Amino acid sequence: MKPLMGALLVLVALMLMGSNCREQIVRDKETYKNEVKLLGEFSIQQANILDEFIKTYCKCVNGDFPNDQCTKAAVAVTLVRRRINWHTDMMLFNGGVIAERPPEKIPDLPKPQDLCPKEAP
Repeated sequence: MKPLMGALLVLVALMLMGSNCREQIVRDKETYKNEVKLLGEFSIQQANILDEFIKTYCKCVNGDFPNDQCTKAAVAVTLVRRRINWHTDMMLFNGGVIAERPPEKIPDLPKPQDLCPKEAP
């Protein structure tokens, strides 16, 4: 009789634990929304700093950047400027803060070389 009672207690405990397993958001929605917004603002600030770096140190030769650092900076700037809003909306959607999912198609990126400083005439 005791093994049956033990098994019954385990079964009841499992049922109680399973019935309490619902989707839960650990973080307050408003806090999460503010964190996502702050990350977006940081990204834009960094993109602006990188853009100044490009204008100051990356003189293009034949329409291309002179080194890998300039190319990477240009990729980061174009990525942030074209996609930060889409990524922000996707983070908010995935976090359950907004109901409408961003479009399936991620915005296209221009070529990083489009940021090449124009040579003075």
